[in-house]
Amino acid sequence: MFTLGQFVNNNTNPTHFTSTVNTLLSLFFVNNSLKISLYDQISVPCFSKHDLIYLAYDFDLREEREDISYRDYGNMNYEHLVGMVYQVNWDDIFTLLTVDQQTAFMTDNILRLYDATVPIRIKMVSAKTKPR
Repeated sequence: MFTLGQFVNNNTNPTHFTSTVNTLLSLFFVNNSLKISLYDQISVPCFSKHDLIYLAYDFDLREEREDISYRDYGNMNYEHLVGMVYQVNWDDIFTLLTVDQQTAFMTDNILRLYDATVPIRIKMVSAKTKPR
């Protein structure tokens, strides 16, 4: 954890208790100990051999706008697609020497038709506040 820039916050008091030994078993790791506003541990021997530990950490919040791009099939221009399909000289595939060239020919033409006839739309999904 130290190599990842994480620091132990609670490294002094034992958190696990048995009849023979008390050990520090439960740890919080944070990357900035100055952002810890509260830390404590509570003994709960009635239902656990562990202390309950808790930490309040001051996260930096940021507004995140999420844009999604998608193909708008509802506004696909079928007539334009048919016209463009007939404009491609599909027989050119037979003049290509390798399968890789033929695959590239097919892929390039299909993607060109797709891009020209199915518009891309961008939609803002939401503005969310997230911790950094």
